[in-house]
Formats: sequence, structure tokens, C-alpha cells
Amino acid sequence: APRRPSAMSNVINPMEWQPLGRHRYRTLTVYDDMVWEDELTMDSMVVAVGAYGGAIAMVRDKDPTKFTRMRGGAGGVDDIRIFNAAGKQIARMPSRPGDSRVVLMAWSAGEDLWVVYDSGMVDIFTILGREKETGFSLLPSLTEDRVVHACMGETGMAALVRTGGGAFRLFIVTDMENPVAEEVHETGLVSSLTPKCMALIEGTNTLSAHPEVLVATVTCSIVVVSSEGGGYVGEDHALADSGLLTEAVMLMAVSPNGSMLACFGESGELTVLRTNFRERLLSFHTHAEGLPSQMVWCSDSAVVLAWHGKGALLVGPSGDYLKFAFSEPFVLVQEVDCCRVVSDRQHKIIQKVPDHTEGIGRYGSPKPAALLV
Repeated sequence: APRRPSAMSNVINPMEWQPLGRHRYRTLTVYDDMVWEDELTMDSMVVAVGAYGGAIAMVRDKDPTKFTRMRGGAGGVDDIRIFNAAGKQIARMPSRPGDSRVVLMAWSAGEDLWVVYDSGMVDIFTILGREKETGFSLLPSLTEDRVVHACMGETGMAALVRTGGGAFRLFIVTDMENPVAEEVHETGLVSSLTPKCMALIEGTNTLSAHPEVLVATVTCSIVVVSSEGGGYVGEDHALADSGLLTEAVMLMAVSPNGSMLACFGESGELTVLRTNFRERLLSFHTHAEGLPSQMVWCSDSAVVLAWHGKGALLVGPSGDYLKFAFSEPFVLVQEVDCCRVVSDRQHKIIQKVPDHTEGIGRYGSPKPAALLV
């Protein structure tokens, strides 16, 4: 069984807190001995982690640029596996055979696992691995069209399709219980606006109460596809003209409250914008070689970037930063109050120390609770 450290290991130990600007951050260990029943290492997997320490799903990444390392035999190497937060296997089911590659795997608010393939098929499983009948296909069979980007939140899913002729089609799903894909005909994407990445703003954070889809393009612009007049319409925000962006965006991440957008540029610059695209909040150059493998938010207070083999970088609102070293492959999980780090061996949490907790641990604090520590 995985060894779980004391819940108070460094919750109120100021010696283990790290300052970042006016605040402090702490790293909490949830499990320090994961019990994966898997033959593959995490850097060669597509990983989906449920919110609030939920289930973890994995499937081999068929990206030809990635090297698959084996721990054991190759039997069932393409199976989808579901684990609990400690790494104990809950379910195992086969993925689609052939050359279909998983573009997106994510958990819904109802704890259903969505698996989107580049062929357009969308399979939906329960947390125990039972396939649901609500699965569907975005594309007809025997087509050259392929899903190239996809993103998903608790209130919707979006997929971007490249046609055989080089054009782009956008599909949006807003009902996660009875999903029906709606194609957006006025996306605002033209042939010169090649998409580089996508992000989704939850419907709970938009004025229309419907999800909004953000598509970053090579021309230093972001196309916003939002609900209008009963349908979806795309609008191109040429952010280079307004001076908010200076280069093409390669990665995007929306803050949990939906008000901020983190953008990672092709030269290594991290830019944080308001999602109304009227203000730039932060411009920070990482001087990193190569794109990060992931970029997520740590609550609404900081942005975390990950590079395999190098560790993670946490950047605060004033450009202050902290570095975290991880010797094994890992994935980041965005939460409303923290950032989870799940690796081959451990399950950790990076979190801003709450103000009342920081008051307890501060030297000479007059807080009543501080007198009991």
C-alpha cells in the first residue's frame, strides 16, 4: 500500500514555506510511494487526473515523436487504465485499435472519462471503466479529416478538425450528459490563421453562461468563439495590433475563475492577459530552451510551467518565481486552490499558504490559534 505522510507534515511548518512576493507557498506530500500497476512511464503517456484528487487515467501516447519506455511486457500496452489517487488500478479497458491517436483525455464534472481520438471518435467511460452509450463521432468514417486540437472543461468540450483540403472546422459540445457536437460555421479562422493551441472558458465564468473557445494562431492573434444569437460565432482579436502580444502563442491556460489567460510564446515569454483582452497583467521571459510540456494555474494566484527532466517553474503575479526539481516524469493538475503534481513515484500539492494559516506560523503572531501551536 502507498505510504501516506502525516497530514500535518508541513502544513504549519513555516521553515518549509517558500516566499514568493508578498505570499508564501508550500509543498504538501499526499502519497510518497505510488503503486502503479503499469508497464509505461508517465512521460510516454496521455494522462487525465480528476479534480479534487480524483481518479487518474492513462493511455500510451502514440505521438511518433515520443519514445515509449517499457517496464514490463508489451501485452495490452495500448489499454486505457484508471487508477485511484494513490496509483492503485481501478479499471482497465482497450482503447480503439489501429493508428487512432488520443488527442484529448479528460474527466467531466460527473466523473466520466472522455477520450477524443484524431479519427473523430469520442468514447465515454464511467470511473469503473464501463463504456457509456453516449459516445459519438465528430466525423464520418473513411475521411481524411483529422482532429488536431481539443480541450475540455466541466461545462463543455471543443475539438478543432483539419480537413483533407487544409481548412479547419470547429465542433463544440455543451451538454456533457447527453452530448451532441455542434459545428461552428463562422469560426473566424481563415487559411492564414493556422491554429497552434486551444483553451476553454467555462460557461460558469462567461456572460452568456455558455463555454467560450479560444484558438491561438500563428499570426499572433487569438480567435474567441462565443455564443451569440443562439449559435456560436468567432471573432479574431489581433492582439499584436494592440500591443498585448508580441509573438505567436504556443500554449494557453485559463485561470480557474475565468478572468485571466496565461500565454506562452514561441521565444519563451510568459504573458498573462485579462480574458476580455483589454489589459496585460504580466510579461515574464523564462529564457527556457524548448516549450514546456504543460502550463497550468495554481489557483488564481500563479502560473506553473513544467519541463520534463528539468522540473517546474512557478511564476507569481509580480514576476517573482520559484523552482521545483523533480527527478522523475510528472504531470501538473490545475485545481481551484492549488496545483497537483503526479509523478511516477509521488503525488504532491503546490499551494499558496492561506492567509490565516500564515498568520498562525508567523513569529510573534497575535492570532488566537497561534497560541495553541
